[in-house]
Amino acid sequence: MINKRLTNIQKTMDYWLRNTFANAGGYNTVTSGLTGWFQNIKYDRFTLSHDPSYPEGTVWESYYDNFVFDQDVSAPSGYTDLIICSGVYVDNVFIPNGSGVHVDYLNGRVIFDTPQSVTASVVGEFSYNTVAVYNVANDRRLFSDVFNRPETIPSGTLSKMPIVFYELYRAGTIGGYQLGGGKNVEYWFNVYVIADNLVDRDNILETLKEKEEIRLKIIDFDSAPEIFDEYGSIANDFHFSNWQDNYSCGQCWVRRIVYNSVDLDYYEGGLAQITLRFYNV
Repeated sequence: MINKRLTNIQKTMDYWLRNTFANAGGYNTVTSGLTGWFQNIKYDRFTLSHDPSYPEGTVWESYYDNFVFDQDVSAPSGYTDLIICSGVYVDNVFIPNGSGVHVDYLNGRVIFDTPQSVTASVVGEFSYNTVAVYNVANDRRLFSDVFNRPETIPSGTLSKMPIVFYELYRAGTIGGYQLGGGKNVEYWFNVYVIADNLVDRDNILETLKEKEEIRLKIIDFDSAPEIFDEYGSIANDFHFSNWQDNYSCGQCWVRRIVYNSVDLDYYEGGLAQITLRFYNV
């Protein structure tokens, strides 16, 4: 039961972080014809990729990964419109997501049902998250390398900065047992921020601090439908708040958020410790 609760809290907080950063403007939007580096890179273009899990010619990848997929996210005032990728154009013919092509949102690629010509023009419009989110438990070696051995990190990983790592652990029982047999339990949710400049680091920490004192519903992912299908595409339209309302297994109080800087040799580091209190569990 405890392991299930921990899993639900961690997964809910993962989606909460993505939702929070994107709604604060932590995304960029790629529109048709967007280029860079003296027109040599066409950011809206997908290029042929190789994945042994799929037939040759079916996997095409974007210059970016970590596409926005949460329908709850909207552009703050003054920001560029946000686009959730709904398909791609192949030689100027639009193919909707789920109708011969599948958008793999987290990996920033599309997977076709049938191979495409190597000379095909595959382009799309989308928004991608500018803050990469990692779970320490799943990416412990990367987490350790960022803080201790940055020279060993795989090429391209730190180009995704700013990045955050999170971890959850139980802080203890608070206030004793309640009438009915329950108790108050606190967890510490630590968010480690790594950026290449102070502005990005401080913006992330301040964005988190603004969430102090909110009530947060925890999603029961065993009762909720799958968010992604076998291709990494959205199996069911995902609205974070709807999932919280319809598949809640409890709620917590974001009781306190404290943060400070972390000394790193090469980057700007920060740590936000978020205290989550659960009542009568």
